[in-house]
Amino acid sequence: MTSTMVPLSGEMTLAEADALSRTLQDALARGAVGIDATALIGADAAILQLLVSAQHMAARTGQELQVSMDASGAAAALADRLGLDRAFAVSRNEQTHAKGAAR
Repeated sequence: MTSTMVPLSGEMTLAEADALSRTLQDALARGAVGIDATALIGADAAILQLLVSAQHMAARTGQELQVSMDASGAAAALADRLGLDRAFAVSRNEQTHAKGAAR
């Protein structure tokens, strides 16, 4: 099984959303995907929405998707503020998996 790692770092906002969306779609078309969001120092709701969307796409296509997120980092803090902490399981641990079923 092919596994593609997609690292996210720095500041990511709506301006980067289109390129990230294409990257995630292409990666999921090839197989399992790991998204490393531990180096994000800032993100907006558009980026988190794309990560949730990627989880749903992975579930629909039977692919494996893993999101690594620093529980004390910017992305986890935003997820918590937006009520998405359960989508990424950041309150319980630093990783979330999706395979076969949407969360």
